[in-house]
Amino acid sequence: MGVITGLSAIREAIDSRPSSFENVSDKELTRNIEKNGERTIRFVQELDESSELYNEGLGIGIVVLEYQHPDLYWFRVCDTDDEEGACWAAEQGWDSKMTLYINVVDVNTGEVFYLGRSVYGGLGQQIVDSATERGTITDAVWKIKKTGEGMKTRYSLNLISLDDSPVEVDAANLIDFRKNVIREIPSSEQEAAVRQVEQRVKNKRQDDESSDEELAW
Repeated sequence: MGVITGLSAIREAIDSRPSSFENVSDKELTRNIEKNGERTIRFVQELDESSELYNEGLGIGIVVLEYQHPDLYWFRVCDTDDEEGACWAAEQGWDSKMTLYINVVDVNTGEVFYLGRSVYGGLGQQIVDSATERGTITDAVWKIKKTGEGMKTRYSLNLISLDDSPVEVDAANLIDFRKNVIREIPSSEQEAAVRQVEQRVKNKRQDDESSDEELAW
């Protein structure tokens, strides 16, 4: 159940399960919206291949069941239970996250970003709901607005105008989620991968502390 595609499967996964690469993450759209700011975008991808405007050359948005490290919030691994009958991260009791990943383009700058948002409420759910109700999301110009800050940050999605002309982007500039964002690690290899990451983080923290000590001298 790690990677989910198609609106029917996405809906089934959302209804049936409760919510409980650092450089690439800089391209996540909401991280590039200033406080109380907004971005005008078009979705590059549909959420279902049956959509009338689905473009195979641009790929499709996906929903991923992931498990989040209890201390390193940015480190997640995809669920492997359906494929392997086991998932080490799930067995450790890590919190599960159902995340929508989809490419978008800023209408004003032409820059490609991606959205990585929970489908349980907020922006992610608004996108899935819009795709379900309208049958497409690539036929319009949308505005994503950011309000609040910290734990009270909220994002809203509003349809600005219809535009069913082809989305003009170079497919080579799209984020390949399976290669660059999500971590599909076999269950038997997850623990070793996690320990390596934990050790790298520990070493970096020690190096930072040593630098601070040198500056103090």
